[in-house]
Parts: sequence; C-alpha cells; structure tokens
Amino acid sequence: MSELKMVENAIIVIISVLSLSLLLTQITSIELPIIFALKARNTLVAGPPSTQFGTSPELSTSQMSASTNKTCTLILSTVKPVGTPQQTEGPYFVDDIPERSDIRSDPSDGSVQQGILVHLVIHVYSVDHGSCIPLKGSRVDIWHANSQGIYSNVQDLGTARKRFLRGNQVTDGNGTVQFTTIYPGWYQGRTIHIHDKVRTFNGLVKTMEWTSQL
Repeated sequence: MSELKMVENAIIVIISVLSLSLLLTQITSIELPIIFALKARNTLVAGPPSTQFGTSPELSTSQMSASTNKTCTLILSTVKPVGTPQQTEGPYFVDDIPERSDIRSDPSDGSVQQGILVHLVIHVYSVDHGSCIPLKGSRVDIWHANSQGIYSNVQDLGTARKRFLRGNQVTDGNGTVQFTTIYPGWYQGRTIHIHDKVRTFNGLVKTMEWTSQL
C-alpha cells in the first residue's frame, strides 16, 4: 500500500494539553477494540505566560517528558485500525492563517486574547500494521473561539479581518507540533472545542486532508 493511501486510510492524533490547572490527554479511535499505550506523568505548567507572541514559550524537561509521547502502540485489535474519526470542519475555517505556535495575539493590531493559558502538544501518526508512524512534515491548523465564545474573521461577529486564535505549524520528525493558546469559551449549541486540520502537500498540491475537533 502506498504511503499516501496509508495516510488517507489511517491517521491518529494524540493531544496533550497542559495549563496552569489542566492536564488533558485525549486519544480517540473509530474502531474497537483498540488499546492505545500512552506514558505520561501529571505535570502542570508553572510560571507566567510568555509575552513573546509568535513563538511558543520553552517547556521544561519534565514538561516535555509529560507532553511528548515517543511511542504509540495498537494492541488487541482484531480489525484494521482506521485511526481517529474525522468531524465537521464548521463554518469558520480560514486557510490564509499565519504560521505560528503562539496564537493568542491578533496580527492586525497586536491585541492579545485573555484567558486560561493552555499549552497544546499534538502528535500526528499514520498507522501501518498496528504500529504508529510519526507523520513528519504535515501542516497542522488549529482555530477556536475566545473566552467569550467569539471566533475571529467572522463578519456577523464583528471580527472580520481578525486572525486571533488561529495558526498552523509543521510537524517535526516525531510528528509533533506545539501551540500556546487559551481555553476556549462556550457558545450556544456546542460543547467547548478546538478545531484541527492536518494536511500534507507535494509542492503546492495538497495530497491529504484530515479534519476533526478536540
């Protein structure tokens, strides 16, 4: 099976969220029974938020150990794993968002969204015969509402041409990207969530797209 076909059929995203009061690891799969092996320690991020927007503040060795999963193993599976299920993109995706890890600020005026600080570490894997292969060089976009439940770049919300709480990063050799953001606010009709999209490209040609929500 070609690498592209394998990625299209099976992709797993492991998300570790660290904040001043939150440690969340979310692992989902569309097929059962599948067991994911994840080793992590309960480590909280200490210290004030970074004021250098556009780059993610450095994590300590213990934080990196807690938030980076070097191994992903699928066991006790009697069916072919197809990875994390996709979900709807929603109406507020914007393709021309800046490549940055700290997404709290708005590039148009430098204003900063206030809220509970969250460090988001996303590990992206393709699946080959029950083993996870880090998906290097894929573009990961995330976007979400601010603490008041408002999205940027929405005319009806008065945020046209704004780009706060939007950004993308390219996965490293471990299939990992990191973002600094704030905890999203609730709005009518939806559970609190963060949108995410993973894409691969051959030059300017898109070769794979996967969309979901955390």
